[in-house]
Formats: sequence, C-alpha cells, structure tokens
Amino acid sequence: PGVWDPMQVDLDELAMFHALVGTGIAEEHEAFAVVNAQERDTSLLIVKGGQLYAMRCIRIGTFAVTHGHATDEAAAEGLDHDIEVARTHESLTRLSREVRRTLTTLPGLEDLECVYITGSGSLLPGFDEAMGKLFSCPVEPLDFLDHVDHQLDEDEARKFGPDIGAALGMAY
Repeated sequence: PGVWDPMQVDLDELAMFHALVGTGIAEEHEAFAVVNAQERDTSLLIVKGGQLYAMRCIRIGTFAVTHGHATDEAAAEGLDHDIEVARTHESLTRLSREVRRTLTTLPGLEDLECVYITGSGSLLPGFDEAMGKLFSCPVEPLDFLDHVDHQLDEDEARKFGPDIGAALGMAY
C-alpha cells in the first residue's frame, strides 16, 4: 500500500510480434530479428523457434530526418541535400550504437538467419547498410502486406505497407 511501481508495456512491439506469428513469418525461419524504425522510436525483436526471445524499444526514431527542414538561407544556398545527408547519418549512427549495445547483451545470436527491416524509417537511404553492419546475416525489407490478402491499391499499399505491422498485430 502506498507504493506504486508501474510497469511499462509497449503495445507496438508486442503487436508486431503477433503480426509476425499471425502472418506465418515467425515460422519461416528458426531465428531472425526485426528492426522496425518509426518516427518516434525503433523496435528490435529477436524471434527464435517461433517465440519472442528478446525485445527492446529504442527511443530513437526518424522524425528529425523525415521532418527536418533546412532554413530558407540554407535552401537558397542549395544546402538542403547536405543537411538531409548529415541528419540521416547522425540518426543512423545513434540508432546503430543502441542496437549494437543491445545485441552485445544477448547470448546466442550467431544463429540468426536474417534481419527484417520495416517501418517508414527503414526506407531511409543507408538504413539497410547500417543494419547490415550490425548483424552477420542478410538484411531484407519486410512488408506485411505481402503476407496478407488486402484490397489496397498499389499506391496505398506502398504508402501503408512499411508501417502496418503494429496495426495488423493488434487485429490478430
């Protein structure tokens, strides 16, 4: 009484796992990782034998990169591209450092067969290469819409596909 110790539960990561199970992706490999990069945070899930082995929500997202705008002066001087490249590099460096920190604490990751990248942040230039440097297995994009029947047209599927994992998992 009088002491309250709240436990944080991040539903997005758990929903993502349910999407992996519900779509059958969790059965396609004995061991794999998922890096789900969103605007506010990035999820790292490790699945082994169809079970959730490890999960971390990293509070580094891609908002600063995807919504950052150069000043009017920089735009007038043609510096938009340089600023975008610098923001992307900084964001990927910070994220890579946190993913690496997490991976070094987990035993038994040498049997990972692949790493799936998903989320709107995974579309950033260089994202797949940055994740590839952290894992000793192939890195592949994951679009959950490829594993379910849907009635979205091609443009809608391309727009929503990378970010549908958590919503799909909640439906499952």
